[in-house]
Amino acid sequence: MQKLLNICLRQLERISVKITSKNGKSLGYGFIEMADVESAQRAHLQVRSKSRDCFYWVHLCGDASDQSELVSVGYVGMCAITCSTAGGQSEEQDWEIYWGLFRISQFLKKLHLGRNYAGQPSFQPLPVLVQRSQEQIEEEGGNEEVDSQQINIEYCLRIWNTK
Repeated sequence: MQKLLNICLRQLERISVKITSKNGKSLGYGFIEMADVESAQRAHLQVRSKSRDCFYWVHLCGDASDQSELVSVGYVGMCAITCSTAGGQSEEQDWEIYWGLFRISQFLKKLHLGRNYAGQPSFQPLPVLVQRSQEQIEEEGGNEEVDSQQINIEYCLRIWNTK
């Protein structure tokens, strides 16, 4: 698992955004003293997206103790925030919302049923972690958001399937 975390950290370190001032002059690369608000926002979204990807891979490849650690650091709450669009709290990107819902459902499903797949560490059902994860979703106000986003996505999928 440490090897996977090191790979994730290297990915995050490689993220750099070209920063330009209002007059178009290049200010270099990096996160320090961003002069361009849009560059800062893009960098912020990119780091958040890559962080979620790393946590997702830990979920996919991790054993029971890794799943417990994900619950401890608030992985499901983070995914619920991704789905939240109320009051401009988060990015309103359909793809991010879809993946947030997908990650929540897969994580809860694996915790509820356990996992016994070839090539991945197996573990028994972890009902205590399911309960703690559901509490995280509630704490983030995610129940209503997740429900409304599921309805929106179903509506969009029906429209897309008719084209």
